[in-house]
Amino acid sequence: ANFIAQLCNIAVVKLGKRGSIIQSGNEVVFVETEAIDVADTTGAGDLYASGFLYGYVHHFNLPLCGKIGSICASKVIQVVGAKIPLSIWKDIEKEILDLNS
Repeated sequence: ANFIAQLCNIAVVKLGKRGSIIQSGNEVVFVETEAIDVADTTGAGDLYASGFLYGYVHHFNLPLCGKIGSICASKVIQVVGAKIPLSIWKDIEKEILDLNS
């Protein structure tokens, strides 16, 4: 993350079940993940990125952006394929709102 952060404003390195590291300048954030049953990792990176970017464009801090990315990635790896069922998006929305409480 440190090397990449020297080349851009924000570096995000996913570590799979070990979480992720986010670095912007001298700020380094480690985001842990919860242990879950994995059905298929297809789409995990894309969903992490979409959750992270959602937080970023809403001006959330880096730890919160990483947590949102982690929530989205954790949901997609519990299903087969890269599509999260609509019913699970409601769970994602609730978890994100709970983070802001």
